[in-house]
Amino acid sequence: MLSLKIDAATRMDRSFLGINVQYIDMEKQKIILKTLALKEIFVRHTAENLKQIVAEVLDSYKIKRQQIYTFTTDNGMRCAAHTLQLAVEDALNKDETANALISKARSVVNVLRTPTYTVLLKREKLRKPVIDVVTRWHSKMSMFSTIRNENKNTVMYQPSDQEDITSETEDVDDTLELLLKKYDKEKGKQ
Repeated sequence: MLSLKIDAATRMDRSFLGINVQYIDMEKQKIILKTLALKEIFVRHTAENLKQIVAEVLDSYKIKRQQIYTFTTDNGMRCAAHTLQLAVEDALNKDETANALISKARSVVNVLRTPTYTVLLKREKLRKPVIDVVTRWHSKMSMFSTIRNENKNTVMYQPSDQEDITSETEDVDDTLELLLKKYDKEKGKQ
């Protein structure tokens, strides 16, 4: 009995399909995990195309379909969380106020992540601020949280030779409050 684990990823405009097999070595009483293939995908990521690639890999190892006990995937290329993330990204990209806020927040975070501020953050026992990543769920809110909560006071310890970011931090705070009020107002209409 074999268990297949399959996942696809796209990085830097290249797509790959990884295929692993897991089984129990009865002699050693040990679970074995082996990579069967890491195939670059040059076709659309349809179910039929992915099925064909998997079938070719299984055939190359002479694995029969009857030997497969489980087949684990991440629910395809567009799982619900990823689709929601893309929808949120699209909505934010269309809102000029949100774009301006995100840009200012990134500026503040980039300054706070410099070596000079990293030393200050460690001295104050504060975490380095999180910067948002487009593919990471909830990373923008994490970025805003670290600016508003943990790192707001760090700006007060700003070294004299560093760029003044106090006003930008206040702008981010004010704009975030405005966006949250706008959201609550829109939510109330529904």
